[in-house]
Amino acid sequence: MATAGIKQDRFELLGGNPQPEHLAKHGLVDIMLDPFPHGGGVSSADSLWMGVPVVALSGNTIPGRLGVSALHALGLDDFIASNKEEHIEIPPSA
Repeated sequence: MATAGIKQDRFELLGGNPQPEHLAKHGLVDIMLDPFPHGGGVSSADSLWMGVPVVALSGNTIPGRLGVSALHALGLDDFIASNKEEHIEIPPSA
């Protein structure tokens, strides 16, 4: 993150917790980035379930499209990027 110019006080890495605590921690999150090149699957679904916006970069494989598939099914295509430039430009309030 430092290499990308993101200050440490802008993010926090959270460890594993039992499911109730894991879901409750979504209240601390403003936006979730779907992992790439392998989509988040359950982690992205959990975020969407808890009302946290998810931004995804569409991959070329089935695992790389897990988060994209969930977003598309929910009609949230504005949160799907087809390339890295679009991924950066998607605003959290899209």
